[in-house]
Amino acid sequence: MKFTVDGEHERTVDLYAKNRHDELVYVVDGLSEGTHTLKAVTQKTKTGSKIVNQVVKAEVYYAPYVLKDIVIDASMTLIQGSTKQIKATSVPEYAPMDDLSFSSDHADIVSVDENGKLSALKEGSATIRVACGDVVKTMEVKVLPQTKQIAGTIVDENLQYTQDTYEKVSTMGQMEETISAWRNDSAVSEIAIIAKDSSLEDVSIEVSDFTNAYGTIDASNVDATFVKSVDAYTGMPGWGYAPNRYPVGNRAESSDVLYTKDAVDIPFAGVQPIWVNVNIPKDTTAGVYTGTIKVSCKDTKEVLTFTYHVNVQNVVLPDATEFENGFDIELWQYPYSSAEYYGVEPFSKKHFEILESIMEKYKSIGGHAITTTINEDA
Repeated sequence: MKFTVDGEHERTVDLYAKNRHDELVYVVDGLSEGTHTLKAVTQKTKTGSKIVNQVVKAEVYYAPYVLKDIVIDASMTLIQGSTKQIKATSVPEYAPMDDLSFSSDHADIVSVDENGKLSALKEGSATIRVACGDVVKTMEVKVLPQTKQIAGTIVDENLQYTQDTYEKVSTMGQMEETISAWRNDSAVSEIAIIAKDSSLEDVSIEVSDFTNAYGTIDASNVDATFVKSVDAYTGMPGWGYAPNRYPVGNRAESSDVLYTKDAVDIPFAGVQPIWVNVNIPKDTTAGVYTGTIKVSCKDTKEVLTFTYHVNVQNVVLPDATEFENGFDIELWQYPYSSAEYYGVEPFSKKHFEILESIMEKYKSIGGHAITTTINEDA
């Protein structure tokens, strides 16, 4: 086998020697920094009775790289309440920065954690120090006060609007929608509210009557509920063993719980969904009814007004008790998840009280049975 590096440092080695076992056969020292090409070429020459071209491995050793500089932004402007990750690049780029450290000379204005994440706490300025060994760089960070802004849009009720949808929601602006339902039915929609480059306190909802020339759907039939996110399991989580009663596996944010109708706070640049449910009484006259849902907060005088047109069809949805033998709905749920969410012992008295309220709702919409999996130990 003939070895070369960059077409030089040639050496031909007999790899069939019987006394050779895991032996170093080719070494090149003193290569310059950069990219090099190692070639191993079989010479098609028999040694004994075989042509052998086996190389077990090639290893590259290098002297410790010395960090010469750190590249960071010289300055940065943040909005109070926001966070930002410092991006530090080593020079040369392959030099390690294992002992990189961060500090702030005014941690009450801008704090920085051990990983370089900045948090803008209040208006003012701070100098951030980034150090690795003898290399030290600084960054000037200015914090501006928030300009309270509330924004929102009607969104697709079939999708979830979690915190990572902020940019998408901020570019939308649908303030009016037509939804449909039968009599004795419900029409649904979803609204996403965002705290635009700010945080908001006491965000509240106000619903109106839905009216037309022939009648009114009273506001008491309109439910507008803030939705809360939970950490939901993704994929196929496995089940833990005592003392861990809950599944184990990857989790992701899921906008899932119809939480409250009372006012809520929205964190900086946060997304807050609202689930809208318009219940249509059985005696409602068919036609299109118009009403509004208004969203406001104490931080700004701006009020978001969402206009809905509910097209009530001249068809009556039977009560759940009337179609017991002709229609069924199944509810799949995981009791351990509700126990974890509410912080109660699985299958305790308190847990069963929580499950009972869920089952009552399930029954009211046509559920008749509980589906369960039974494991029998041999």
